[in-house]
Amino acid sequence: MGLPFTVYDAILGTGNTLGQISQMTWSPNAQPVPHRTSGGINPSEIYGGQETPVWTAETFDIGGALGFIDVAAGDPLTSETITLPFQERATGSTYKGATSHNTISAAEALTVFTGFQASQGGDATASVSVHLNSTDGVTDPYTENQNQSLASASFNAAFTLGPVYFNATILTGVRSVSIDPGLSVLPNFHSGGRFPIDHYIQTRSPTFSVTFTDADDIYTNNAALKVMTSAVAYFRKRSGASYATGSNHISFTFADGLRVLDSVSASGNEDGSVTITLLGETLTASAAAAIP
Repeated sequence: MGLPFTVYDAILGTGNTLGQISQMTWSPNAQPVPHRTSGGINPSEIYGGQETPVWTAETFDIGGALGFIDVAAGDPLTSETITLPFQERATGSTYKGATSHNTISAAEALTVFTGFQASQGGDATASVSVHLNSTDGVTDPYTENQNQSLASASFNAAFTLGPVYFNATILTGVRSVSIDPGLSVLPNFHSGGRFPIDHYIQTRSPTFSVTFTDADDIYTNNAALKVMTSAVAYFRKRSGASYATGSNHISFTFADGLRVLDSVSASGNEDGSVTITLLGETLTASAAAAIP
């Protein structure tokens, strides 16, 4: 009897494990193609059209993910091991035995980051998407497997909100930051293929969205547009009862760009807030950064 399932560590290329997954979604994105007789109301035939299979996930292991996924270029995979697991529960217990789970396996894909988020008091997360490729456009790019074994899950590290610097000056009272690499992924279909044989990065439009509360910074940043000469957002690495020291944190950096004032808002006797968007030309990331 089939039972409910949960998330589990995914293998995204030989030796590359995405762990500490908090949520995932598998979407074959199959497009049915109905056909009708002349003037027909009901379909006479329904065919299978294009599919753009993609697996998305959110992880707390940002440092581990940055070890094999480039924030600006992603990770193209060819003839690799890709395993997307579904850990099945056991009646009256926790999970089934080692060889009783389901997986989706593949060999070719483009893996990219779709965002990073952190807010005051919470854990930072990274979002990734895995776009699967067919070898010829006709062969299914993935296989569904039953009664599979899963390797032991691993824990690496956890991160939380850190400071944000704009034009070499710290923004005071930062409550949340969201980093979007802004990668537009383009699937390549041709010759009547039902599946993409490749995926390309079509454009990059990286941004930071920052919400903070300090009144002085509101006046400093109240122009609708302002030239950005540098920006750095940090995620602090957790360690024991506090935070790690030294070059163990995560940084996201813009060298130049533009700052846009999105909104200044307040309600009742609650703290007001400012939300700005930083538009950069090139985004870089490091999992071995020191916080000033």
